[in-house]
This record gives sequence, C-alpha cells and structure tokens, in this order.
Amino acid sequence: MPYKSFLKKIFIAAALLLCCCSPSLLLPTTADVPSANKRWAGTDSVALHQGYDLYVNKCGACHALYKPSKFTEEKWSKEVPAMGERAHLTPEQTEMILRYVLTRREVMLSQQNPGG
Repeated sequence: MPYKSFLKKIFIAAALLLCCCSPSLLLPTTADVPSANKRWAGTDSVALHQGYDLYVNKCGACHALYKPSKFTEEKWSKEVPAMGERAHLTPEQTEMILRYVLTRREVMLSQQNPGG
C-alpha cells in the first residue's frame, strides 16, 4: 500500500513539473509582434516562432525551459549567448532565441502589470 501512495506522489510531482513551464504556454502570438518591433524593426510572427522553436528544441534539449519573465533582461542577454556558444548555435540562431525570449518577457510582464 505505501508503494502505491509513493507512486501517486511521484506522478503528481511529475505532472506539476511538466505543467510548470509547458512549451505551449510560451508560444508567441501575433500580439507579440508590435512589442518585438519596438526593438527590432521588421520582426514578424514567423521570426518569433523560429526563436520559440529553437528555444524549445535546442535549449529544452539540455535543461528545463524557463518562463521568459523569470529572469531580467540583463540575465537573458548574458545567458543566451553563453549557452548558445555551448550548444554550438550560430549567432543568427542565438539572436532569434534572444529576440523571442525578450519579446515574450516584455509581453508577459506587461500582462502581469497592465497599468505599469
């Protein structure tokens, strides 16, 4: 009986961990494009989705994915290039990830603080 209880706890913990930062929750939307264009003129939803795909498939292949709002812009701006180098990403791939993460970060923070 204690074994079943242990397995149930493990299953619940795993489910919570998977839901914590599910890639589907991080998907960029067309509403993110204006925010991206404030910094990078001409950025479209295709470019943001490419950054998202790289983030999920390259970054997520080695470690847990973090919500873009978890870290400061300065931390992302240091970590993404460092990790990109370790993961043998091209500078263009690293830039796409950084644009995606920083755009989603800004949008997520503005949604948390609509007036601020």
